[in-house]
Amino acid sequence: MHYDWWVVAGVAMMAVSCGTPPLHEVTGRITLDGKPLADATVTYISHDERREFFLARTDAEGRYRLQPDGSRSGALAGRYVVRVTTFRQADDRVDPPIPGVAERVPERYNLASELRAEVGPGVNQRSFDLVAEAK
Repeated sequence: MHYDWWVVAGVAMMAVSCGTPPLHEVTGRITLDGKPLADATVTYISHDERREFFLARTDAEGRYRLQPDGSRSGALAGRYVVRVTTFRQADDRVDPPIPGVAERVPERYNLASELRAEVGPGVNQRSFDLVAEAK
């Protein structure tokens, strides 16, 4: 039996895509005390038994876009705990060494995050205005 390559490729693509749940676009902006929070890691952790997570880095304006890998962007539909952190551990095992970065975000937005988000079909705009702890 002879099949054209595009028919075989199309059937293979459908078989692969049918097994993968769709990702939904998630973008937003993070501010700390009204100013953009640059170079922070934003993590969406599923609020159910899946325990899946999706990551992003903020740009100079505090904007982020979830991108779990280099080829896809977004997150699965569902409820998430959102964590925001600026902390980075130093690494002197590489050349040049990578300096550490101190945490600027209060714990209630990262390790013990009170931030929540719901992701649904389509484009999801989720921005968070964080407030530093009183000194």
